[in-house]
Formats: sequence, structure tokens, C-alpha cells
Amino acid sequence: MRQRAVRDQQRLDSGAVTSPKDLENLQKEIVSLAKRQGDLEDVVLEVMERRESAQERVAELTERVGSVQGKIDDATARRTRPSRNSTARRPR
Repeated sequence: MRQRAVRDQQRLDSGAVTSPKDLENLQKEIVSLAKRQGDLEDVVLEVMERRESAQERVAELTERVGSVQGKIDDATARRTRPSRNSTARRPR
């Protein structure tokens, strides 16, 4: 899109286009391309902002998963560790 706008601007500046109607159409095309480029840049910025937010959320959730997994590991270790009462000999 940028290349097309540059090419059109060069044609306009070079004087190669002499017809008033063609000049007007070329100018309109350049304005239209510039607007479209601006719109696309806005979309790209919005996508980048959403991506950044999503990455922050992923980091937050990853941290929470790690915390929960640590608690699960601790609980599992406590459950599988023999207690003092179970290892003591019972009187017969």
C-alpha cells in the first residue's frame, strides 16, 4: 500500500500525468491510500495492545498455577509421608 502511494505520488510530482481528470483521480487515490494506511495502523496498534494485555494475563495465570501446584505438592507430600503415630509399634 505504501509503495503504491509512493508510486502514485511520484507520478503526480513528475508531471507525467497531464489530464486534469487523471490528476484529480490520482490525488483522490493518494488521499484514499493515506486514510487506509492510517486505519490499518490503528488496527495494528489495537492488536498490539490486546496482545500485551493477553501476555500479562498469561503471566498472571502461570504464576497462580505455580502457586496452586506448590500447594498440591505440599499436600501430597504430607499425605504420603508416614505419620509418627502410624510408624510407632502398637502394643500387643
